[in-house]
Amino acid sequence: MSQAKVDRYKEEKANRKKILAKEKRKRIAGTICGWLIALLIVGWAGYSGYNAYEKSRPIKTIYADLDAINNYMDYEKAHSEVYKYEENVIGRRNLSPVLIRNMILAMIAFVFVIGVILTINTGWLLLLMGFICCFIGVFYTFGPIPLSRMPLGEIFSGVTMGLGIFAMVVYVNTFGSDVYDLTVNFSSGQFALVGNLWAIAAIVLASLPLVFTIANIMLANNLRDLDRDIENHRYTLVFYIGRPAGTVLFQLLMYACYFVILMGLLSGIYEWPILVTFLTLPIVKKHLDQFKQTLPQPISFSYSIKNMVLFNASYVLGLLLTIIMQAI
Repeated sequence: MSQAKVDRYKEEKANRKKILAKEKRKRIAGTICGWLIALLIVGWAGYSGYNAYEKSRPIKTIYADLDAINNYMDYEKAHSEVYKYEENVIGRRNLSPVLIRNMILAMIAFVFVIGVILTINTGWLLLLMGFICCFIGVFYTFGPIPLSRMPLGEIFSGVTMGLGIFAMVVYVNTFGSDVYDLTVNFSSGQFALVGNLWAIAAIVLASLPLVFTIANIMLANNLRDLDRDIENHRYTLVFYIGRPAGTVLFQLLMYACYFVILMGLLSGIYEWPILVTFLTLPIVKKHLDQFKQTLPQPISFSYSIKNMVLFNASYVLGLLLTIIMQAI
């Protein structure tokens, strides 16, 4: 190993803590953007459907951070001593694994209670969707073969957080309408799942940018950590398709977000203010080029977060402008 590589490794290791903390703050910002988009979709649909403002009931939301489970399971299953005690937050800060485990159980119990309360105030479909999302979230890093250690992590993370949470926010705000609902009659043992096909199709299409940008975060992480993942017996999608193909997929998923916006506009789901998202295209392209150039350095991962926050913020702005235009 040349002296230049040694110096670069030392510099990256010294800055790793700052980079990880910064990345976590950006992930939270990206998640908040997702919630805002879902809520704005609800408001936009209300204006489009009734052409007037109608005050809706307040919504109680919760953001369940599964980083604790992820870090705990990575710590327990780590095969690399360097990762376990120098990079994983539990080993690096000498935290008690038992304490972390108990905190995880407490958070799961809290989420369950909130889910039951929301279900009582809405309907059974919320409980079903919440159970599916929580099940995937827990077993994403828990169990003998977590989903994150398989070539399915991008799919599960993108669909669960991009579509699952999005659909639940829409359901809570539109409960009682004809969008989608589940009725259960325990006395007769019958149930009925009903919904509007075109409304559901619109919701799925509107969620795709979230699905793609969230999946890209997982993909960027796996592209960066390929060598370390192999050491820890994590055989992700990148292990099977390789870094070059994974980098192309990373770029395609980001460009697909703009294609979805265009298709939504042409099909009448969006209105022209949504084109504000295309103003971010030059910056997103620049970030994609920088990602490719810096891979597999730790800083490369930050470009996936930047693109998610940038695109989703413009998405929020486009929907907000649509609501304002329809309200005038």
